[in-house]
Amino acid sequence: MAEAMEFPFADSDGQKEQIKSLVEEKVREIERSENGKSSVPEAYTIENYYTDDALGADVLKNKYLAPWEKHPYELWQRQAKALAGVEKTKRLQSEWEENFMSILEDFRFTPGGRIMHGAGREDITTTLNNCYVVAIKNDDLKSIYRAVEEEAMTYKYGGGCGHDLSVLRPSGDDIHGTGGQSCGPTGFMNLYSENTNTIAQHGRRGANMQTLRVDHPDIQKFIEIKSGDVDMVKYSNISVLLTHEFMKAVESDSDFNLTYEGDVYKTVKARALWNTIIQHAHASAEPGLIFWDTMKEYHNAEYCSPLVSTNPCAEQPLPDGGCCNLGSINLERFVDDSGNFMIDEFKECVQYSTRFLDNVIDYNLDRHALKSQQANAKNDRRIGLGILGLGDMLVKMGTKYDSDDALETIDQVMTMFRNVSYETSTDLAREKGGYPNFDWEGYGKSKFVKNLPKRLRDKIRENGIRNSTVLTVPPTGSGAIVARVTSGIEPIFATSYMRRVKKNDGGYGKTFDEYKVYHPIIKKLFGSDDNLPDYVVTSHDIDPYFRVKLQGVIQKYIDSSISSTVNL
Repeated sequence: MAEAMEFPFADSDGQKEQIKSLVEEKVREIERSENGKSSVPEAYTIENYYTDDALGADVLKNKYLAPWEKHPYELWQRQAKALAGVEKTKRLQSEWEENFMSILEDFRFTPGGRIMHGAGREDITTTLNNCYVVAIKNDDLKSIYRAVEEEAMTYKYGGGCGHDLSVLRPSGDDIHGTGGQSCGPTGFMNLYSENTNTIAQHGRRGANMQTLRVDHPDIQKFIEIKSGDVDMVKYSNISVLLTHEFMKAVESDSDFNLTYEGDVYKTVKARALWNTIIQHAHASAEPGLIFWDTMKEYHNAEYCSPLVSTNPCAEQPLPDGGCCNLGSINLERFVDDSGNFMIDEFKECVQYSTRFLDNVIDYNLDRHALKSQQANAKNDRRIGLGILGLGDMLVKMGTKYDSDDALETIDQVMTMFRNVSYETSTDLAREKGGYPNFDWEGYGKSKFVKNLPKRLRDKIRENGIRNSTVLTVPPTGSGAIVARVTSGIEPIFATSYMRRVKKNDGGYGKTFDEYKVYHPIIKKLFGSDDNLPDYVVTSHDIDPYFRVKLQGVIQKYIDSSISSTVNL
């Protein structure tokens, strides 16, 4: 309609364009409404969308829908409009609202929980970023408590936080000027843990990661801290930062020095320390292992923003003040009814999703708790585009999760995923400008960048790139429930099971609803989980060594990291 209109009283082409944009927007408003009511398609009422999936419907209502929203369609519209709103012109805003809606609809692209919860809402000012790191800058009480305060503010805004304790002197060291002795890093771990539990935001508790280098003299205490007392550090995840030197010493069964500021405090057998880590991880799933030297070598922005620790689930290593927003592409939605992967549709979704997350950075600039976080968002422009529904994708394709065919398929999909997202970020740099900290001399040293196709490296060298890091695989727990697929890169956990979900009872989480859950793709394709074909396998059927091998294939194409569970 608007294309055929002329505007004879407009003085200039600019005015004509402005009037045309206003008319086009009015036309869309009319098309979107009927008798003054929102024209939400009937298929997207929450009851029709989730049919008998009470779990998915309840999680959507309790965690993501705004108080006035009744349908997932309204959630998708709200996000599309909000994130398209940062584009420079009305025409671009309109175009990208439509494009974003096309990928958000039916959870083809599933933004991180903070985005689904907060984008487009004026009644709350929570951050849209899930991931933050706060540094303990010095070995003194002021720095320790400043980090406590900064993490508390981050939780208040809805983010999760990580910090590293390695800067703190070992226990027993003299404290100058007081005559006392240090309690060491582990003495402060419960402080940070309780801080995480204390600050609630919209019924959502904070999430925290605490890390310590494997060569710190107090590493044994750190590893064992959760073993003796179940109330110790129960609101934080803990992980050991592993070094190349340590892993080589484990391999050769050599001695290994525990040091602080260059002084050797103790020498241990590396393999004995390794076995201690494994025993405690087996007993309680902690500590986690972070291959720290590897992370730094593959970090695209190590030259300008050196890594300090990771976010609570460890898929996003970050510098001090570092932050990242998240969103994942639902692989299951890109397999057609004949079991073929829809390449063109997938590539388009990667392009649109990359721009969507880049727009989140600008939309969210005033929603960070700290100035350092705002500065890092501006200067590094990190995004974390990931995947979910991998297990469902393979079932829909008739491919067994733990098979060579699966590895080959995943390798092909992830190659496209990496290349298209990096290509898009480079195109965005040409359109909107690269991230301010970009410098090819430093950026090009990243091992991840060195493994990009030469064509892409040349393009980045010439044009820059919009985002310092682009890809990650978050756990996508609640997002996967509302999208009705497997989380992240996980296989199907069970074809049916009972699930307990905390009630929204003010954040205390002491009462639960219980659900009998069939995994949606199983119910959709087979009706029940009786007599399933051989290619349908669940977590505990899969050889753990193959599971790690599959994760290794995916990690080649991810510039950050992967949060994942290997079931034994």
